[in-house]
Amino acid sequence: MRIKEFNYKGFNCFIKKFSMGPLSRFYLGLGDFGGNPQGWLCGYVALPQGHPLHGKEYDEIDDKINDVAHFGLTYSNLEGNDWVIGFDCNHAFDTPATNTVQFVEGNIEEIVDTILEIYPKGE
Repeated sequence: MRIKEFNYKGFNCFIKKFSMGPLSRFYLGLGDFGGNPQGWLCGYVALPQGHPLHGKEYDEIDDKINDVAHFGLTYSNLEGNDWVIGFDCNHAFDTPATNTVQFVEGNIEEIVDTILEIYPKGE
């Protein structure tokens, strides 16, 4: 579920919250261990058609951008006409501090800043 949408330096960005219900946790064998029972946040940047990164899978994107994303990019997909890249905050070493809207929004802004550093005119 999208919990925040915003535009940063011309890029549409959004944050989603995901959660895993008790049955999913049971079937995955997680019980009371592993994952985040309260859910976790993910951050996304939409790349418009014509942008050099449009259509590139997350593991093909420049390391400089990937290194800025929290534990690296973990998502890329076509959504409408935009190619959306993103990261998640559901890693073994994540803490409540990395699972806040403020943290995720700040990381999204770092990703956009790095994209603009590499592709200043979207070229």
